[in-house]
Amino acid sequence: MQQEVEVYRQRVARYFPGLKIKSFSYFGQGWDFFVFLVNGRLLFRFPRREEVVSWFLREVKLLPGLGPRLPIPVPKFQYLWLGDEEDPHPFAGYEMVAGERLTAAVLAGLEQEGLAQQLGGFLRELHRFPVEEAQALGVACYTVDSWWRERWAPWVRKVEELALPLLTPLQRERASDLFRRLETVLVGAAFRPCLVHNDLGPEHILYQGSRITGVVDWTDALVGDPAVDFSGLTAAYGGAFAERVRQEYALEQDPGLLERAALYARLWPYNDVCFGVEQGLPQHIEAGLRGLEEGTGTGVP
Repeated sequence: MQQEVEVYRQRVARYFPGLKIKSFSYFGQGWDFFVFLVNGRLLFRFPRREEVVSWFLREVKLLPGLGPRLPIPVPKFQYLWLGDEEDPHPFAGYEMVAGERLTAAVLAGLEQEGLAQQLGGFLRELHRFPVEEAQALGVACYTVDSWWRERWAPWVRKVEELALPLLTPLQRERASDLFRRLETVLVGAAFRPCLVHNDLGPEHILYQGSRITGVVDWTDALVGDPAVDFSGLTAAYGGAFAERVRQEYALEQDPGLLERAALYARLWPYNDVCFGVEQGLPQHIEAGLRGLEEGTGTGVP
């Protein structure tokens, strides 16, 4: 790994000669990025796969206009390499957003009402972001009519191809029932499409003390059902906490919002399995299969 770290360090030094690198270390990796810590305060993110590049470039375009309108900080890219003919692989660096991951175990020991209020206010402002502006920035946009047909029906077909063969007969039957319910609910839904983070869960919510200090990783953002931003909260923290967030959110009347969020929350483990199959990562397959047993998951559908 040390040899790989040096390769990434050299790329940062080459394209940002004004940055004096005093320390450079591996920070971690998610599904889509390798992340390195520079000088103890800057995070540099490098896409892991070619398909991630377009998502990353969309995030880079979106956040400068979105960030100032939100009550909770998001990354501010200070160092951006968009690539050229010699090195077409983009990457970016930003001042580390303060805080630790808000896991379910951590939340259980905190005063939840204040945190729910902060997240509700954050989602209210996020979902107010003009759809036309998001579309102009390259964000994928779905209408109520296209949400099932173009966003979820293809996803279900992928799960049926990649994940269902690995399940027990009883799990396959439950999955088929769930997908039929999903189609019924979404075809008849009447939500107002809005900009959503689309992967809002413990991996991407940061806190310090009694404050939410940041929301990170916006590569999955799209215009769609606002309920998807409640699904990660439901899956990770439970329906009661999601209801507290919704009460503060109070953006508009949508009586089916938490029902849809609960449905989406049940889909997350299938995505873990599919990602593991596609990338040849047994640990993700195992995590997804455990999630189906436990009702949890880590990856956005």
